Amino acid sequence: MKRRNHSRTSLRRGFTLLELLLVLVILVVIAGFGIQVFTGTQKQARVKQAKITLGILSSALRQYQMEVNGLPSSLEALHVQPADISNPNDWVQKLNK
Repeated sequence: MKRRNHSRTSLRRGFTLLELLLVLVILVVIAGFGIQVFTGTQKQARVKQAKITLGILSSALRQYQMEVNGLPSSLEALHVQPADISNPNDWVQKLNK
């Protein structure tokens, strides 16, 4: 009979449970950092979008104020054509904008 002289490491063909758990923990930590960075970026994007939207609304209100010489009293007032507008034919186009 031949005597097999294999070392212990050469007989080992898989990972131990401890090694698998260690890799899993490392992946979870990396994913946690990634999620924190991603949610922070989303929050900044929402804040920027809100600022841009407010700027657009502010610009539209300034344009309305210049056309009508005053601000609307309510949102419903925006749907009614003012009597003293400079060019009444353009009111529908301005309303759509």
